[in-house]
Amino acid sequence: MQRKYSDFVPGEWWHFLHVTQFAFAGWFLHYFPFLMMGRVTYLHHYLPALWFAVIMLGWTIDHSIFQSRAMGQRTKSIVFVVCAVALAGVWFWFKGVSFGIYGDINDHWGLQWRKNWNIYELR
Repeated sequence: MQRKYSDFVPGEWWHFLHVTQFAFAGWFLHYFPFLMMGRVTYLHHYLPALWFAVIMLGWTIDHSIFQSRAMGQRTKSIVFVVCAVALAGVWFWFKGVSFGIYGDINDHWGLQWRKNWNIYELR
């Protein structure tokens, strides 16, 4: 903008900033209180923040890739396929955690991304 190079139509940049700021503020206001909590937090505590994060990610990808005039349709199709495959892959990888781990615990290797997760603990 300072170089007087305009790759946005008038008002498009401000619309992008407005939606991004709204989604970020929603995420921050829902997530920040749980950083200060000293008690156990469960998944339902984080779901509102997750929705705002998903909205912000989807909005950013749509604006920067799918609404871009600099990328061709083939590139946009490739990006879409890569995003869809990555989404399906992550869901498939963590489907045991989503639906409840059952069976031999050794069949669920690689799910513990953080050391403080205790998903391998036998009950």
